[in-house]
Amino acid sequence: MLQYQQKNYHDALKYMALTSSTLARLDPKETIAQRSTALNNIGRLNTLIGNYEEAQKSFYDAMVLFEEQGKQLAIARLERNIADNYLKMGFPDKALETANEAYSKGLKQKDYKLLKEITEVIMNIYVKLGDYKKAFQYQSKYIKYKDTLFSENQSKQLA
Repeated sequence: MLQYQQKNYHDALKYMALTSSTLARLDPKETIAQRSTALNNIGRLNTLIGNYEEAQKSFYDAMVLFEEQGKQLAIARLERNIADNYLKMGFPDKALETANEAYSKGLKQKDYKLLKEITEVIMNIYVKLGDYKKAFQYQSKYIKYKDTLFSENQSKQLA
């Protein structure tokens, strides 16, 4: 998705909306994974351009599809996106509640990429709430997960 990489979010959003509408016309059972991912991406793009309400709609539509598929890790990643969107909407308490759900799922799955991403969101939530002690604690966790991912990548490259 070249438009996204070039930070041309409006064109990327048009592309994702076209992809999503095309998928909606195909057999729903065969395209559920693609539709849920497309809706999640549409939500992320809407968050980036400040369309927070539209982002929430896309995220919740994606949530329904991910739940139908039983994809717990995808749900956790989606909760991370929802938490980030809530924070940008000015609802840090809702953001923290959603982020903690994602964090719990990430711990259960031992998904360090998700844990790195969600600890960054939680850190930003605590900064917004003015709780700098907890923000620092989550910054430390963020660094730990980032270092773990780096070590894992280095090990894979050496193998």
